[in-house]
Amino acid sequence: MHRFLFALCALGAAELATAQSTVTIFGVVDMSLSSFSNSEHDPFSQRTTTRRLVALTQGGLNKSRLGFRGTEDLGGGLSASFWLQSGIVPDDGSRGIGDFRDRSTVSLSGTFGEFRLGRDYTPSFNSEAMVDPFNETGAGLSLLSAANVFDPLGKAGGLGGNVNYVRGSNAISYFLPPDLWGLYGQVMHTLGEDDNPPPAANPWSARPRTDRYSGIRLGYAAGPWNLSGAYGRSKVGDSSRVDRSERVRFFNIAGSYDFATLKLMAEYSRTRASGQRATASGPAPLPDTGFRGYLVGLTMPLGAGMLRASYARVRYDELLVPGTLAGTARPRIDKWAIGYVHNLSLRTALYATVSRLTNREGPRLNLGGPSYGSAPSSAFPRQPGASTGYELGLRHWF
Repeated sequence: MHRFLFALCALGAAELATAQSTVTIFGVVDMSLSSFSNSEHDPFSQRTTTRRLVALTQGGLNKSRLGFRGTEDLGGGLSASFWLQSGIVPDDGSRGIGDFRDRSTVSLSGTFGEFRLGRDYTPSFNSEAMVDPFNETGAGLSLLSAANVFDPLGKAGGLGGNVNYVRGSNAISYFLPPDLWGLYGQVMHTLGEDDNPPPAANPWSARPRTDRYSGIRLGYAAGPWNLSGAYGRSKVGDSSRVDRSERVRFFNIAGSYDFATLKLMAEYSRTRASGQRATASGPAPLPDTGFRGYLVGLTMPLGAGMLRASYARVRYDELLVPGTLAGTARPRIDKWAIGYVHNLSLRTALYATVSRLTNREGPRLNLGGPSYGSAPSSAFPRQPGASTGYELGLRHWF
């Protein structure tokens, strides 16, 4: 018996001795000279005003970041890993490793797949990012992402007040194993950690719960094909409170085909926000809003570099635009972008991007730079028109 226990301990010690750990420091420094101009039209004076900004910005090709990741082989096909990533602002150094809101996760992986805990990209965003030629950054950022992340009338928060489109905090995620004949997938659920007030507490509290998200993504990648679909739901207000209950639901389907000399990409997206709010006379429905949109794009290798281009359109439904009668406006946004990346080495690249976004009948999105001059809450605000952006930058990763 003692010999058996001794042999078992020796075997365990041998397995621990063969376990390997690796830790990597990585990052990206990306800065560009950028120019933005945003125009507005006054329907009364028939004049168009333009506000301009020239600035040194970051993240035109890849978002600037600094991170640490590591993996330990636990034996028996198991491995544990961590990932801590912080966004940085290299143009003025105002943000460094003060937080790890870009990503902070710990994982356990094996033949069963991967379980991951912490703050990470959502399945909905992962599906969308797969087909954006501009890597979801800079002036070329996908219009479909911008329409989810920014409110169409310039208010705080994303569409419907949703702030969980890109990343989810307090998340539990599961990823399918990578050897399922081309199939891949992700499921995520984030925990709401905002305590509900007791019945005797103030029931009219305006503090909404904004940290609930559930989503799923399934895809297939084989040869030149990569197809993906995702559905997500974000809870903006807590239904157990009587002041506000709102959900934002989003669905997208995306795909790409690589011809070797040309890669084509496309996406269709649908987002809708709905709910209710308490009033003195009882619950009242919140104005529903949402949009349908599509994107088509391509990347094409050219010598030592790559040409990138995309076109997208978003059309809003049931969007109450100030200065118009309900149901009369047909708000929409169009955007095109074209750029070129020239690789100086495996890690360093020069890039240039030009893009133009056009608001029609009320929306107030822009590419960056100065905000529109008129307030969206005024009865008859000036109507935002076109937003134009130019970027010339340098990116280095390590």
